[in-house]
Amino acid sequence: MKKTFILLLACISLLSCDTKTEFKSIKVNDYSISLPDFLSEGKDLNDDASLQYQNLFKEFYVVIIDESKESFKLAIEINELEDVYESNFEGYTELLVGNLEAAVTFKNKTETETKINGLPAKILAFEGNVDGIDIYYQVAYIDGITNYYQIMTWTLADKKETYKETMDEMFQSFKVSNRKKEIKKGK
Repeated sequence: MKKTFILLLACISLLSCDTKTEFKSIKVNDYSISLPDFLSEGKDLNDDASLQYQNLFKEFYVVIIDESKESFKLAIEINELEDVYESNFEGYTELLVGNLEAAVTFKNKTETETKINGLPAKILAFEGNVDGIDIYYQVAYIDGITNYYQIMTWTLADKKETYKETMDEMFQSFKVSNRKKEIKKGK
């Protein structure tokens, strides 16, 4: 009886180690994204974020910042940056990547141009060191119809392989909910 119980306990233990992460859909403003169910809402990751989720024990974080294309264009004009950045998606990504490079030293940087649910996107992946801690980042910049979106995910560098696929899956789940309405209106 004891051997059967121990064998059963060992089998249950092994099976529980292979559980797949479940995702939950979160809707904010005009977009939705599927996030791992191990994340909970955060409040102090980024003041400009419309979405902030984290898991302090797993050291896994995600924030989304959405900004209207008009406000970005206006910011370029007000700050007289027209000679440096175009007021389009390329200028938006150049500005944000430049700001990141000023804050974090990039290692093993890759940039990929792609589409996420039919929208033009650029995905930036890199490792960096912040306050002596090695971090792995994946950032998706998405060119929406009326807004630009920045999805930033990060974890400890030694957990890169553990969470890279989860980060990719989150990016690919991103959807703009009013997209069809705007296309019909001709915007």
